[in-house]
Amino acid sequence: MRVRSLREKIMATTSHGKIARELGEDYVRYKLGLETDTSPSVYAETLRRAGDQVEERYSLALQWMVSQLHYDPILDGERSVRVIFDAVFENEECSWGRIVMVYVFAARLAKYCQAQGYEKDTLEQFGRYAGEYVECHLKRWIEEQGGWQNNFHDTFKTLPRKMPSYIVIFTVLGLWLGGRDGFTTRMQRIKDKSRHVRINR
Repeated sequence: MRVRSLREKIMATTSHGKIARELGEDYVRYKLGLETDTSPSVYAETLRRAGDQVEERYSLALQWMVSQLHYDPILDGERSVRVIFDAVFENEECSWGRIVMVYVFAARLAKYCQAQGYEKDTLEQFGRYAGEYVECHLKRWIEEQGGWQNNFHDTFKTLPRKMPSYIVIFTVLGLWLGGRDGFTTRMQRIKDKSRHVRINR
């Protein structure tokens, strides 16, 4: 078995982060109905297909969660988005399915803000939020799986009739946060803290 050099490992790790960011940009633009500058990569095509199925099957759960946030991209910013991503990986287990959910939820928030009349530049930030989160927090796991090219596409090449249980993590997230009232209360505390930090900078 060939051992990769340090330079090859660094290049691969950089590539994984770059792909994560590009996926965020592509997927959010795709869900917003915005044109992309280039044709989607094989990874972007896979994410689009997997994300579409997740949204189709769990649309009501995602819609409920987004509606409970009452998210304001100006006042709440990235911090409130990150706490949702963190909750997906609360038990420190990672999977390609959970990574897909990061992009799906970011796109859902972007669509919510689009309906509120926010400009394109504000909406596209959600692609950056998702891409940078995956790059910063999940890049090591992706590297351990052999990278996007070795597992991501193959995992979703033929999607099962019923999505694996990790896909419904957002469906039960409200219960994990203490039910409808607990979810709303916790998110409000985070939003208030984020706004306090922003005001006092």
